[in-house]
Amino acid sequence: MATFQEIVSLLKIDQNTKCKISAILEEANEKADPEELLREAVLLLHKAQPSLTKFDALREIYRIFKKGCSERHRSFYFTPEQGIEISPNLPPCPEPDSRYHLFYPAETWEYRKDIEMLEELSKLKDEELPDGAILPLITCFSSSFRRFEDSCYGDPENIYPDRILERYGTRAFPCIMRVLAGPERYAIKPSAAYQTHLILLRLASKLPEELMLRVFRAVFASGLNIKYGS
Repeated sequence: MATFQEIVSLLKIDQNTKCKISAILEEANEKADPEELLREAVLLLHKAQPSLTKFDALREIYRIFKKGCSERHRSFYFTPEQGIEISPNLPPCPEPDSRYHLFYPAETWEYRKDIEMLEELSKLKDEELPDGAILPLITCFSSSFRRFEDSCYGDPENIYPDRILERYGTRAFPCIMRVLAGPERYAIKPSAAYQTHLILLRLASKLPEELMLRVFRAVFASGLNIKYGS
């Protein structure tokens, strides 16, 4: 069986980084749980070969490790990724406006204020929809909004947060990408991440083709894998 040093020597990176990665792999092989160290090797490879995406670098380190690891690590797998990789020049999300701080607790009657707010937004023309409401509308998926189905206010279909978000079109693109990159940064509960991601991907599918492809390519390139109810 080839050694880590022999396998790593085939990588097209500088010799110093090869030595560091080999040493990390050797150390990881001695650990009961090698993942933390292996992710250090992934970062080193990605830095040395920036043409690789982080997920490509992870796959390469995984391939090398499985080739040279001991028997006890034959069944090792990396923990699934929870966010996509985004471009450093991606525009920031619009600052959330406190007037659209959704949602009130589902068990209180204050959620009627949310319904009134959504009704107000639904009556605006697409170009009049405020940028400051985009993030609140996305992050509200951490709350239960199925209660709107039973609402006696207006047309429930039109006041669903995702229906309003669809009308933002390309303006929602930076927020879609940034929330997919790190839902925890936007106070989205882990239990709601799966549902939020599905809704964001559905929104992305309605974007112009160029932007839609950027979202889905980022998802596939990152190996994003959000478990239901995780």
